[in-house]
This record gives sequence, C-alpha cells and structure tokens, in this order.
Amino acid sequence: MKSLTAKQEQFCLEYIKSGSASDAYRATYSDKGKPATAWRRGTELMQTPHVLARIQHLQSEVAASVVLTMQQHLGDLKELRDKAAEDGRWSAAVAAEVARGKAAGLYVERIESKVTAQLLPASIEEFV
Repeated sequence: MKSLTAKQEQFCLEYIKSGSASDAYRATYSDKGKPATAWRRGTELMQTPHVLARIQHLQSEVAASVVLTMQQHLGDLKELRDKAAEDGRWSAAVAAEVARGKAAGLYVERIESKVTAQLLPASIEEFV
C-alpha cells in the first residue's frame, strides 16, 4: 500500500471518529471555508485508493475490537455472580446465574397465547 502523508493519515483517523468526510476534512485541514469546499475535498480524499484502503483497514480493526464472544459474555456474567455472592447479594447472584443460563441456551422461554372463538350465529338472518 502506498504510504500516506501525515495529513492523509490524520484525515483517515478523523473519518473513523466522525464517519463524515466533510467533518474529517475540516478537522484535519482546519478549513473554515465554505461547507461545499469541505464536502468536495473530503469526497476527493475518500476516492483516493490508498486513503480508502487505510480507512477500510482502520474500520476492520475497530470492528474486530468490539466483537463480543459467547465465552467473554459468560465469563463476565460469572464474575458478576461471584462478586454478588461474595457481597452476600444472593438475589443479584442468582439473577446473574440465570442470565448465564439464558445466554448459553439452557432456558427456553415459553409464551402461551389463547385464542378465543366467538360463537357464530345459527343462521344468516341474524346478520341482517
């Protein structure tokens, strides 16, 4: 990948923060000009192949860092359960353990619905 200038790298980082090419351009280049200029220049930078590649790389890093695995989730709930039990907060400990069980698929929530049928009239004359 072609190396970026310092300003292009800063633009990429600002874009990751804001999600807006115009805002990233203004923040990087201290542009106090017309909004249309920031939009146009930001769009031009976004169309530069090596800038776009860097942004995509940064986005994939961010996405990978926020992935929550089932193992992490269950571990966090276990820590909460253990802390609550240590503090004698049994209700909270049980709630955390139930949440772990639900997350692991050990509990299946049952929902019942009742359908009541109205009695139909004996003859069509009752409708008229």
